[in-house]
Amino acid sequence: IEPGTLIRGTAGSSLVVDVDGKLVAEGTEAQPIVFTSAVKTSGSWGGLVFVGEAVANVGTGMAEGFPSMPPSYGGSDAAHDCGSLSYVRVEWAGFEVTPGNELNGITWYACGSATKAS
Repeated sequence: IEPGTLIRGTAGSSLVVDVDGKLVAEGTEAQPIVFTSAVKTSGSWGGLVFVGEAVANVGTGMAEGFPSMPPSYGGSDAAHDCGSLSYVRVEWAGFEVTPGNELNGITWYACGSATKAS
């Protein structure tokens, strides 16, 4: 994603990077990348979700924040690369899908040491 890009999520949406994907979002101080909502209200979209295959303290698990068929996460690839984030802002994100099952602004599941966030 190019510096200065604005991405708007819609109600009930989220951007999910599954185990076979990678998100490279590297903005600059002058041109951050902004993930926001089409409607500027708290909890109006889910945010970013990264699902990896690195070693997790629970072994493998099922990701929260999905109404049905959640992806599994965790594995044995300590360096699993989910991508990179720098000069990124996430706005108006995070909501409860069902009781005890929610999304946050940025949710990391078993992303490894090759993943970069600054």
